[in-house]
Amino acid sequence: MENIIMNRISVLAKRITFIAVILFLALQVNAQAQDAAAKAYEKAYASILDEKWTNAQQAFEDFITKYPNSKLIDAAQYWHCYTRDKLGESKEDVFNCYREFIKEYPKSKWAKDAQSNMVNIASQLSREGHPEYEAFLKNLDEEEDEDIKLAA
Repeated sequence: MENIIMNRISVLAKRITFIAVILFLALQVNAQAQDAAAKAYEKAYASILDEKWTNAQQAFEDFITKYPNSKLIDAAQYWHCYTRDKLGESKEDVFNCYREFIKEYPKSKWAKDAQSNMVNIASQLSREGHPEYEAFLKNLDEEEDEDIKLAA
């Protein structure tokens, strides 16, 4: 009877050790992935600072594809929209990029910046005769954020 108990304890100890090793390795892999993501983000952001819009756009596209679960994904998505504007893509497309960003990441620290950029774009498009963007601006009267209203 004692041998059976000792065997079960031994098997249980081996299983616990195996699980602990697997968890440790998983944490190591995750830490390495986050480190690689952070380095890729820093490189892409450096292109923003250098105003190398094409390089930045490509770097953020690559980041978004390669690191979709990164804690920096919202920032990468924001800067991707930003580079689209800087590269002269249609204002409507850039506006929609920011709208999708806000829908996907409403609590992001970049959400207010995105909304402010949407206001600026909507103002331009409204002045160019696009009434649907004027309606967007009128809806801001119902918003509580004064900073965004002032951008209009």
